[in-house]
Amino acid sequence: MLTWTDATPCRPRVPARGPSSLFKNAKFNSGTTQFGDAVARAEFWKSVSTVSPNYHALVGTPTIASTLSINVPAADGAVTVDPSSGKVIGLIDINWFDPMLQTLLTSYSPNMLPFFLSNNVYLTSGTPVLTNCCIGGYHNAVPTTKGMQSYLYTTEADAGVQGGFSEDVSAASHELLEWFNDPYTTNVVPNWISPIAPQYGCNNALEVGDPLVGVLFTVKGFSADHLQDEAFFNWFARESPSTALHGRYTYLGKFKKLSKMC
Repeated sequence: MLTWTDATPCRPRVPARGPSSLFKNAKFNSGTTQFGDAVARAEFWKSVSTVSPNYHALVGTPTIASTLSINVPAADGAVTVDPSSGKVIGLIDINWFDPMLQTLLTSYSPNMLPFFLSNNVYLTSGTPVLTNCCIGGYHNAVPTTKGMQSYLYTTEADAGVQGGFSEDVSAASHELLEWFNDPYTTNVVPNWISPIAPQYGCNNALEVGDPLVGVLFTVKGFSADHLQDEAFFNWFARESPSTALHGRYTYLGKFKKLSKMC
């Protein structure tokens, strides 16, 4: 729960994410399992289907902590009406928000993944206005006295807010899979540029969700979970032919070609 000083209070309900297919088994094309594991198994299918059929990368059942209230200075946070849905949303400057979030990490240890979740609250690149919006989530890691601590933040937007950007678990699925692949944000790959998400420019980060922002799907039994397609390592590495499930370069097969050099 987040509130702003010197602004209209915004106290969104943050649903528990325990029942999500991020943490529960669902039927995926690479098996009945959690979303992250399903993508990892599909990504390395040549090995999984032959020598390592019992390979799994699973996350534990999440512990749902108490709702947290944060007072955001008026210069760094605002409430506004979302033009695409007419709903009130919150905006917070990420340059204020992330250092503040890091102060909360002392309650955790490196063998835990703190996952901060809000509802209808977006981060901005600078001043909290719609022209600087919207960041639906991010993952990061910082050194602490206990070791390197990784963590996630995402928003869970209502249907139609920002045209569906970060709807329900779409941002959460994006960031969780990026954490799977690069928990300390230090992995680099050959320079790439997305054919459908040019806002990320020429990039060398192993960010598996960024190239496919907005490409969503659901699975049977979890119709409220809009999961995001993810790029496979072979797309970044320009491996041809692909050794992933069905010879794909993304989980859904959105990209038919290798990443382009830039």
